[in-house]
Amino acid sequence: MFSYRFRHRLQRWFTLTVVWLIVALILAFQKHLMLHSELVGEHLPISMLVTIKSEMFGAFLGAIFGGALMIFFFQDRFRDWKLINAILIQAAIYIPMMLSVTMVASFFYNSLSMNLPFWDKAVAIKVIQFMGSADQLVIFLNWSIILVISVWVLAISEKFGPGQLTKMLLGKYHKPTEETRIFMFLDLKGATTLAEKIGHQLYFDLLKKSFDEITEPVLMSKGEIYQYVGDEVVISWTLENGLTNNNCIDCYFRIQDKLRSSKPYFLSKFGIIPDFKAGVHVGKVMVGEVGMAKRERIFSGDVLNTASRIQGQCKAFDLDILISGELESYLIDRKGLEIEFLEAATLKGKNSYVNLYSVKKGKTLHVRRDTDMITVA
Repeated sequence: MFSYRFRHRLQRWFTLTVVWLIVALILAFQKHLMLHSELVGEHLPISMLVTIKSEMFGAFLGAIFGGALMIFFFQDRFRDWKLINAILIQAAIYIPMMLSVTMVASFFYNSLSMNLPFWDKAVAIKVIQFMGSADQLVIFLNWSIILVISVWVLAISEKFGPGQLTKMLLGKYHKPTEETRIFMFLDLKGATTLAEKIGHQLYFDLLKKSFDEITEPVLMSKGEIYQYVGDEVVISWTLENGLTNNNCIDCYFRIQDKLRSSKPYFLSKFGIIPDFKAGVHVGKVMVGEVGMAKRERIFSGDVLNTASRIQGQCKAFDLDILISGELESYLIDRKGLEIEFLEAATLKGKNSYVNLYSVKKGKTLHVRRDTDMITVA
């Protein structure tokens, strides 16, 4: 019913809402302790439950409006804006929104604590007094900091990809570790000719739009976009994610379908439909963080060079996607794929042969090794 991108953002919005509610719970305890100390000896003790309800009510309102706006609207709308302009526009929207949410939450709090309806004059007087108090300024500053941190975390998460920020914070890549991973090198066909034909500006816009379009198929296939290198995209999977439902192969066909679905846009703006060729390989790599002035997670190993060389053989065989014999041996459920052995090739920079296989979508699986054919229903 909904696109994967929408469902992914819905999940992020839900996570943000839960985090804000937890923060509100902590602030409620803090607020209750402060109020309790101020009201010692008075006849109107403040219920902790009332404080918790009002704080969490305000956080939920903020997540409904501010959080949803942040994730579903701002991330796309301001991606290409100058940073200072994006900050100023968001501040102009968030400040009155935060004040409005604080006021509504104050009505809720005073209504409960005084056991009076929202519209009662005494409640309104208390709200007006609160909105002009130092307490309100403290709450506003607290949630401003929380909002800035949330925006920063979402931006960093978008830069590194889903799930990567958590791994970095936990120090998973602080020390190099060995992993078995699958890599796909995805390259735009006829890139040099296209750049000359449509000009560098339009060519850059074409790349940008193409890379935007392939993001959803990659996420649907449980892949991680490791690098953009010129007109090439490097996609990576853990062994489990890549082999499940043949994600590492189906990803390519999902990308093809996604680009074709945007055919009218590409034809109207660029006069062509982008087409990519792919090479897929599996093997062991070392993964870790490097750099001093700029920290970055990198993969190191022969598997990347081999995957790149396999992709380079697509033109020689006039095929869109090639996979290695190592990856072919890992595949479990091959239903719906046609896999054919091509040759044991000598790739540039490799001393040993690499078995190459073509892959196509089909109703049954055919695995050809030389002249033999195995048919699996």
